[in-house]
Amino acid sequence: MFNGRIIRPKIFNPVEKTLQPIAEAERELGASFPASYKAAMKRHNGGEIPTEMDLWELYPLPGPGAAGKAHQPSGDLVQETLERRSWPGFPEGAVALADNGLGDQLIMLREGDQFGPALYFWHHESAKLEWLAADFADLEQVP
Repeated sequence: MFNGRIIRPKIFNPVEKTLQPIAEAERELGASFPASYKAAMKRHNGGEIPTEMDLWELYPLPGPGAAGKAHQPSGDLVQETLERRSWPGFPEGAVALADNGLGDQLIMLREGDQFGPALYFWHHESAKLEWLAADFADLEQVP
């Protein structure tokens, strides 16, 4: 339940048994993902994450079936991140993991050649960051 409503699981194409889609996204975005994010995306490749403030719709990894999912206007994690990086105030090198349907983003910040494990709420109107969790595994993913 989220704010009194039932969250219905969505069907997403699971990532191939290999880590190829994850490696492709890492290569295109220029940094590697934390192990907890890789494990979650390998299992579900999308889904929703409810937090106290919002319900986040995760962007799927690149590959077959990534585009055209409900609430995702243009596509996969790489496409969405590259678009967000052109928005004023979006943190340099960050990766956009999910959208709340209002333009705000759930992000990870880049730390050298990796994305840090901490998750942040990026407010698109003010460009402010708000810490949400120390690690992706700390949030409950609904497939």
